[in-house]
Amino acid sequence: PRVYLARKQRDAETFSPALGISGDGEAYEPSLVALDNHRFALAWEEDARIHARLVSPAGPGPIVILGETDAAQPSLASQGEHLLLVYSRRDGRYGRIVIERLKIDGLTLHPDQGCAVDAEPAQDEQLYPSIVSLADRTIVAWEDRRPGHTIIMAAQNKNEKFCSFSSPQRISEGRQGRRSQSVTYGKGNGVSRVALAGYGKGQVLAVWADKRNFREGYDIYSARYEPGNTQLFGLNTPVQDSFGSVAQQWHATLAGNPSGRLVVGWDDDRDGDANIMQSWLEGEGWSDDIAV
Repeated sequence: PRVYLARKQRDAETFSPALGISGDGEAYEPSLVALDNHRFALAWEEDARIHARLVSPAGPGPIVILGETDAAQPSLASQGEHLLLVYSRRDGRYGRIVIERLKIDGLTLHPDQGCAVDAEPAQDEQLYPSIVSLADRTIVAWEDRRPGHTIIMAAQNKNEKFCSFSSPQRISEGRQGRRSQSVTYGKGNGVSRVALAGYGKGQVLAVWADKRNFREGYDIYSARYEPGNTQLFGLNTPVQDSFGSVAQQWHATLAGNPSGRLVVGWDDDRDGDANIMQSWLEGEGWSDDIAV
């Protein structure tokens, strides 16, 4: 497997030929973010190390390989003249979420500063991070297995104190009642693959696949960032409509823009085969689900 990039103008009908981005090794988990001057930044896992590079219409810039081995699952965000990169790095027995800041210089990236997002040593696996950058802070969310099952955790920093993140908080709620922990149902419901996106004026949404309604498998749940409250994120709410509650959903992703529009997409098997479904934010709720 390799990583490729194809691009087009928004009003064009076809994409350009695929441009090879990764090197000679096996490459996985590409992450992409748009920059100014028609540039894109990409990061990916290759040979158990994190690689990154910039690409313009004229071609790609040099590849930067971050020094640590046993690293995977990168996620990117832009912050002015810097690129922010989070990933899971093996630290002893467990994966640990790390953030790196890279200076953007034309088509060249220069590593600047890095640290663990959670200052405490990992108690269990920390996996699949996602990052979003706001005007004055950065928010990171990830899968965490410290309670003996997978939950979604999040932390934030202020930009002027890059490596001073808040203590991580759980943002995925657990199943309630006597079956929340048992021999039959384990220590708690599973969650998977959190994604973050900003929209409007400093608003952020987290979405993930959540198995709290275990009979139908995973559903797509969301939580809104609440910067003025003690908790970073608010109540969990389902994204898919009532027809989706009898099917399984996976692999949520989302995108928003400064005007406040926000769209969530995911895999869905409600029609008996694999479809991509989408729903968009309508006021305080969600639209009916539409197949792409």
